[in-house]
Amino acid sequence: MKKNLQTLALTMIFAATLGACGTSADIPEAVTEQAETTKQIEKTEEAVKSVITETSDHSESAESEEKTGPAGNELQSIPETILDASSKSGTDAPDEGEHIPVDVSECKTFDQVISKLAKDMGYANVKLGNTDTLLVASKTISFGEKETVEAVDADIYMADGDKILYCGYVTSGGSANPLAVSEGYLYAVSHHSTKKYTVTDDGVLAIDEEVTEKFDKAGNVSYHSYSDIHVQDACENGVVEYDAPLRRLNKEYSDSDVIEFTVVK
Repeated sequence: MKKNLQTLALTMIFAATLGACGTSADIPEAVTEQAETTKQIEKTEEAVKSVITETSDHSESAESEEKTGPAGNELQSIPETILDASSKSGTDAPDEGEHIPVDVSECKTFDQVISKLAKDMGYANVKLGNTDTLLVASKTISFGEKETVEAVDADIYMADGDKILYCGYVTSGGSANPLAVSEGYLYAVSHHSTKKYTVTDDGVLAIDEEVTEKFDKAGNVSYHSYSDIHVQDACENGVVEYDAPLRRLNKEYSDSDVIEFTVVK
């Protein structure tokens, strides 16, 4: 674009110069005309420079707008991997650590749920509260000579007439703390927390009691109590004065029975 405008300007200058030439008899008149022509040429050159400058500024502005948004923020391309293939509209990338329970929407009995389980998954029948439940473990752990089969996580299901309801999911802190049950309560223990679960009559997995120990930056410990069902005897934010509730829950857990699972072959 710049070259075309410069060529146009030179052509106009050359044509104007030719028009200013004449015979010696016409010199006074030619001088006057040449002066006027020179002024016109200068105006033309200024106009051409103005057009070239505006064109350059416009090109740089357009290039800048392609790289920035309306607020001047730099735009980044959206990776194709997080776009839906059919609509190409942005979608949330799935969380790789998200737990997905077995789909039991078409199941009417526990046996039908068990028939849907994959190899090496485990299951166990446990009574929680007043409800008979089926626990399904994503994987199991075998211990001892008798190979007691234990688990550290489980989905919990209950039967409600001719359908199966999903109650919830529990997990413990690791293989040193397998899931256990006692008097209708399920225990899940981690390094700094002990949870005691039950299933309500309407099929809700609820925390009957939970006690957690927390440490601040200086290493000072505090104890926190929580329940979905009961009003806790605790201070503001669930803080309890001593570790007695945690020690009591841990004693209940140690006296409970580790749940034995059956492995799907």
